[in-house]
Amino acid sequence: MKTSDEMRLANLVELVKKYGGVTNLTRALGRSTRDNTLNQLLNKSPSSTTGMQKHMGNKLAREIEEALGLERGHMDNDHEIAKQSLEPLTETLQRYEMLSIEQKGVIKATMIQLIEAMIGAPSKEKEKSRNAA
Repeated sequence: MKTSDEMRLANLVELVKKYGGVTNLTRALGRSTRDNTLNQLLNKSPSSTTGMQKHMGNKLAREIEEALGLERGHMDNDHEIAKQSLEPLTETLQRYEMLSIEQKGVIKATMIQLIEAMIGAPSKEKEKSRNAA
């Protein structure tokens, strides 16, 4: 299991990729392009005062999340696990999109039956509200 420092660094690397580089991410965060904070974290630079490797603190993690409109705690979560668990679903969804409307209807009905068999049928009140929506 990754430490919070490892997760924050991995998420920072992903954001750098998403924004096309450190400079673009720095701009998106509303920081000066002369600000080397992100580079220092990515390069695991030592602190000039302690000599210890620099880490992303809570304040910076929350600042990044807020500036980019990310969910609070985004920087603290391991998103690689979520990606890996969704890979089979992504391929299945791509194949599903190639089906006809009729075939999709059959799959929808079958899925509802399977889910109800696994977790129980919804109550009549829930069914009415689901049909009204």
